[in-house]
Amino acid sequence: MAPTYSQSREFERVRIPMTAKISNPDRGVLSCPVRDLGLGGIFVEVDDCLRSGDVCAMEICLDYNPDGPKLETYGRVVRLETGRGTAIEFTGMSPEAFDHLDRLMILNRENGDALDEDLARKHRRG
Repeated sequence: MAPTYSQSREFERVRIPMTAKISNPDRGVLSCPVRDLGLGGIFVEVDDCLRSGDVCAMEICLDYNPDGPKLETYGRVVRLETGRGTAIEFTGMSPEAFDHLDRLMILNRENGDALDEDLARKHRRG
């Protein structure tokens, strides 16, 4: 039996109440809820505005602290799930943004061992 997408996923995911503001030159600015977040990307609950391969800039903030620090990153749409949402792979992030993401993951992790492996693998890549 072939693995499901979640079984073949490269990085552990966490669910945190967040909103992503996604900017794309062809589609404008979208504000959408975040379903889950990982070191390698994000899954947002919007599926009718972006296309596979679209590049975008993102500003991600915690729902309970909208005026707090924001995670700013760039990404590329890698998968669309009709009726569910869009998977976006992170393609560019400052060291400060990565540190912020790292802290969010650590504070909200469910599987500490898997997250430790993800962090080690991501840091090796640079």
